[in-house]
Amino acid sequence: MYSARLAALSAARRASSVLQRYAVVTAELRRVSAAVEVVRAEHRRVVRRALVRRARAGRAVRRGYREGGAAAVLLEGGPVGGGVAGGVPAVRELRELQVSRVELLRSAGRVSSQVWVARRTAARAALERELAGAAVLEQRRAVARWRSLLGAAGSVSGGGGVARWRSRGASPAVAAAGRRWILGAVCRGGDLAGYANGRLPVGALCPLWGAPGEVLRAEAAAAFNEMNRAFADQSGVGLCVRDSYRDLAGQRAARVESPGLAAVPGRSMHGWGVAVDLCGGAERSGSVQHEWLRVNAGVFGWFQPVWAQVDGALPEPWHWEFAG
Repeated sequence: MYSARLAALSAARRASSVLQRYAVVTAELRRVSAAVEVVRAEHRRVVRRALVRRARAGRAVRRGYREGGAAAVLLEGGPVGGGVAGGVPAVRELRELQVSRVELLRSAGRVSSQVWVARRTAARAALERELAGAAVLEQRRAVARWRSLLGAAGSVSGGGGVARWRSRGASPAVAAAGRRWILGAVCRGGDLAGYANGRLPVGALCPLWGAPGEVLRAEAAAAFNEMNRAFADQSGVGLCVRDSYRDLAGQRAARVESPGLAAVPGRSMHGWGVAVDLCGGAERSGSVQHEWLRVNAGVFGWFQPVWAQVDGALPEPWHWEFAG
């Protein structure tokens, strides 16, 4: 069991490293994308100047024909042709037009270069995102294995599992509560197969103890309720839950309210009914509630993703997820 816990911690460290790389690449992608927009804006200005110069050159050529009898033309050696009075303005405008074309070509080259860099950075970001997803999935599986071994030790050897867990930090009461959850839940919930993220039927979810109106899928709710009761037994008050299952409309509203924090609608773990946002002190890293969860949450199959930890890519100390 101890090796399983070490494996969970190791998986968390690996996930943290990958997520940090992803955060760095994402920041670089934002910087490169902004640079692309700057270069494109400058290119648009160059194009507008080129169009203005082209129009002026055309007017000058037509005026040269009218006033000088023939337009001066721009060759390597300079202007030739009849009508000096009418030709000189045309030559000047055509020279400016030539300069404008050079600027246009250089600007287009800068745009192409920046776009290439942006595409390469976006590809790196996509790869890092895939690796980060795999790393978090590994973390979830490691926590689930750790939880499974705790339940097996408790059910096979009686108090042995509790004693071993006590030596690792959690109290016997907490370990016993975790074993009770593993051995059976009260609310069975409904069949959620085939339902998309944020579209789970609320009637098929289960209520959270001490948190009116908050629901999760059955196994997650049972685990959270046992954890909350264990915390209440020790502290005298239950955990404060600010948010749990979040339907698609709620995800969209959260994205509008907190675009830098909320997940893209349809991708939130809240939409699967396996995540909670806590309050009442638990939202602060280092608080009594947060430290209790950090030590004991794994007993019940709950964990804080590395990206949400205080030194993670997107710190959200209030956010916890179920590993089942």
